[in-house]
Amino acid sequence: MHFSQPLSAWCVPDGLPDKEALARTTLLGIGAHHDDLEFMALHGVLTAYDREDEWFGGITCTDGAGSARSGRFADYRDEQMQAVRREEQEAAARIGQYSFMAQLGYPSSVVKQAEATPLIDELTVLLEAMRPRVIYTHNPADKHATHVGVLR
Repeated sequence: MHFSQPLSAWCVPDGLPDKEALARTTLLGIGAHHDDLEFMALHGVLTAYDREDEWFGGITCTDGAGSARSGRFADYRDEQMQAVRREEQEAAARIGQYSFMAQLGYPSSVVKQAEATPLIDELTVLLEAMRPRVIYTHNPADKHATHVGVLR
């Protein structure tokens, strides 16, 4: 398997080996941005929480560089914001007891492309390793181009 980010950068909250964490995933959220999963796939997070027979896994596709900046983040550079968003998402995975949390780190500009081949290939490999029962992702009527890119 080839991934855009090294597996060591992934978060598996309970420390299970990566391949086993993927294989046990029954509910999967695939979102564009770092906070999308907790909004659109909360049902899956809560369904799997504190259970051994259901496991929620999360994938975010973008790198967080375009995150809004105000308050304490007003002067953050893209690299700093990416690190903040990554840690926030890993914290959500730990609190929510996710099976795994993969942050693929693509720029939004790539995700919006009709033929985002590297992302498509990576998601295909992940889906084949998991075979989740339910997949949560963005609404086709969404007006956010990056959300629609992930859905597509």
